[in-house]
Amino acid sequence: MRLGCFVVLIAVVMVIGGGQGLYMGLVHRECRVLSYDEFVKEKPRHGWFQVNGCRLNLVEAMYRSKLIGGVKEAYIPVRGTSGEDSPTHLLVLTKDPEILGTINDLRKLDKGDEAAALKALAANRDRLVSTRDVKGMLQYGIDVKSRVGDRLSRLDSSLAPDYVILEEGKAPELGFSLFIFLGGLALSGYLAYRLFSRPSGPSPAADEPAMLTDWGNDAEPPPLPRSGARRPGAG
Repeated sequence: MRLGCFVVLIAVVMVIGGGQGLYMGLVHRECRVLSYDEFVKEKPRHGWFQVNGCRLNLVEAMYRSKLIGGVKEAYIPVRGTSGEDSPTHLLVLTKDPEILGTINDLRKLDKGDEAAALKALAANRDRLVSTRDVKGMLQYGIDVKSRVGDRLSRLDSSLAPDYVILEEGKAPELGFSLFIFLGGLALSGYLAYRLFSRPSGPSPAADEPAMLTDWGNDAEPPPLPRSGARRPGAG
């Protein structure tokens, strides 16, 4: 029963995820290029974007760790080139090895001498603060992880209520989404066939045992006829 429910859940996720990917691939066929100020003014909720003039400060980054240590991915608040401390409307989710390596170095500094850490930060300012363009897709629908969003909101009080996350390097995958969607439909059809094509069970009468003659508790059953015995009246 549990395995069947799990398979149904997989089919539903495949249909929804594949359908959303198809929608995104058909609607957002081209990457839109906006400046950071234009992006904040427009406040899109989904799509494929290149946002120019993004100021990234890795000291403000939040990250998720691997089970065996190290940084798995980082969420970096995006500011404009003016560096104003306004609410954060955009987070960049990145798995860039260079950025993750820098954040790993920052983690090591936190465990050492404070004076040495400040000196190292000053010497590596170019690695910590940079202005560049970021390109990717906004997380939307099934891609949004509510548990991660709740933790981010608790860690960074400057996040705007309507902030969005741009997953760096991600682009629409129309072919893959179509494959997942059709696979989900095929699996759903198979499950429906198995559910509605089950043979009906036998009638209750067929399962009842044949009635035996009750000879009573004390009565003896009649003797069986012996072979060769003649029937009465036979000549």
